[in-house]
Amino acid sequence: MPSSARSDTDPAPSASSDSGAPVSGSCNGCGACCRVLTLDQSPEEIQGIAAITRVLGIPSDHVFAAEHWRPLTRAEAMERNPYYTSRLPAGAHLYTCDRLGADGRCLAYEDRPLVCRGYPWYGEAPRSMALADLDCGYHIDVVAPSPKPGR
Repeated sequence: MPSSARSDTDPAPSASSDSGAPVSGSCNGCGACCRVLTLDQSPEEIQGIAAITRVLGIPSDHVFAAEHWRPLTRAEAMERNPYYTSRLPAGAHLYTCDRLGADGRCLAYEDRPLVCRGYPWYGEAPRSMALADLDCGYHIDVVAPSPKPGR
């Protein structure tokens, strides 16, 4: 649905696997999913995990996050992406990435971590979740089953 057909009162775009419908769509380069990032770990925990995984030679998204993600206050996150931030829990750890270009494109696209590569479903079946923006290119095509003959 084009963004002009949506209103602020429309429900958040979401994906649902309940119907078993196939995923369609693709990244449209809006950058909304990258303006505000969230991980379960605090900045201190990210730095610690990154240090340990570096020493042990274990690949980890935390190394990239430690190098390129900067913590945001909730107010800063609301300025960057109010649509997404307003749907996150109050205590969420919020970040921004210094590799996000002014045009919304990733400046480290080939080297981006799995947490970025996997958006929005991270290799799992599509599930109910608020996407980062009303204009996100990902969606689920829901096709009603054909009625059975004679009914």
